[in-house]
Amino acid sequence: ELIARVRETSLAAYAHQDVPFEYLVEHLNPTRTLAHHPLFQVMLALQNAPEAAFQLPGLHIEVAPGRTHTAKFDLFFSLAERRGAHGEPEGITGAVEYSSDIYDAPTVQTLFDRWVRLLDAATTHPDQPLGTIGLLSDEEHRETVDDFNRTALPLPEAPLAALFARQVAATPDAPALTEGGTSLTYAELDARANQFAHELIVRGVCPGDSVAVLLRRSVATVITVLALTKAGAVHVPLDERYPAERIRRVLTDTGARLLVTDDLSEHRRGAEDCELIRPTSPDLPAADPGAPEVIVHPDAAAYVMYTSGSTGVPKGIVVSHRNVVALALDPRFEGRAHERVLLHSPTAFDASTYELWVPLLNGGTVVVAPAGDLDVPALQQVIGEQRVTALWLTSPLFDVVADHAPECLASVRQVWTGGEAVSATSVRRVQEACPSLTVVDGYGPTETTTFATCHPITHPYSGGPVVPIGRPMANMRTYVLDAGLR
Repeated sequence: ELIARVRETSLAAYAHQDVPFEYLVEHLNPTRTLAHHPLFQVMLALQNAPEAAFQLPGLHIEVAPGRTHTAKFDLFFSLAERRGAHGEPEGITGAVEYSSDIYDAPTVQTLFDRWVRLLDAATTHPDQPLGTIGLLSDEEHRETVDDFNRTALPLPEAPLAALFARQVAATPDAPALTEGGTSLTYAELDARANQFAHELIVRGVCPGDSVAVLLRRSVATVITVLALTKAGAVHVPLDERYPAERIRRVLTDTGARLLVTDDLSEHRRGAEDCELIRPTSPDLPAADPGAPEVIVHPDAAAYVMYTSGSTGVPKGIVVSHRNVVALALDPRFEGRAHERVLLHSPTAFDASTYELWVPLLNGGTVVVAPAGDLDVPALQQVIGEQRVTALWLTSPLFDVVADHAPECLASVRQVWTGGEAVSATSVRRVQEACPSLTVVDGYGPTETTTFATCHPITHPYSGGPVVPIGRPMANMRTYVLDAGLR
């Protein structure tokens, strides 16, 4: 079918072969440039006319190719049929001429090899759909699909609470959490989380039960998340900006009957059927009752986070302990960059998973930003006063910071940004103001636990207008699929 279409198109084109080239260029009026041919950049020529004999008395004459050592086109495939003494076909010879400003020899060889591979497959099975023909060699397929996705990283067979307890044992007196003038060591944070976990269990919370949380950002928020993890409960974060109907839908969907909130006097719209409980205050001295004796499997649900859903109906994403551990223990978060991580995302936004668990499972400090939405001056203040070394910014917020106060990131070691396409202009502006900062494009839907790929951006960035999303992170695989999901 393809060859038939090519034949029809070519024969139709010959009806215009007498049109002068100059007239054609004038009529089409393409954008002229000295960089390339005005009408096309790739040419295929097949010489299959019989060679004419040319003889002169006393002379030996043969046809030889003329070489100018310059390329007329970006790519020029010149082919010629070869025949034997009696006219029988003996194959096709060819040469490829290319612009060395655009291609190198290995790339052209790869293109040629794939073309030959296509021709072999098409002539061997002429009835198969073109879209099913694989152009990659076995080696290319292994490099592109298998080696690219060789990201396996062994994970400890333990839930989040056990891994946090391991960090507490290793660094009990190190700062785990700070907010303004309040600071808790790992041992102090662990004691308060244990205390609240036991209170939750007394309220009837069992492993696997869903518990909703609607809190203003504070130290108590972190204590609550840890306590739910220790009790084996499933954390269901809510946002105070949610309409009552959405809160009601989430609570019904998850079966949550207990709501942790910081205002017991206010009747929570949408949570009329929930029992309310106030979180443990970080200011109260806590006698550590020890961790609850509950069994939690690494594949058990840690939290359920709701997205808007492609249908407009909120969709709950269940994230396991193992999922969070895989993110937090990714080698990309090791080292000095994540010593002090800013927690400023709402807990109902999956970036909070990175902001909370990456520092807590690696011996860092969670720096809790003031409650409410942060504007650029407030962000600049908390970064400076709390000596933040790493943070996440959505790409729109990153753009605002780049436009108005890129210098506020000067003391930061790493900033991760994404959610939408990351602007190269913003990246360059921030890099100019903060030469020691590393900007990382982090990409991933909530279903993949915050990040699936990342791209540490070179300094200075010299790529296109949109920063790439990069390569798969630990225990992740990424594929680019065609319309047939191949």
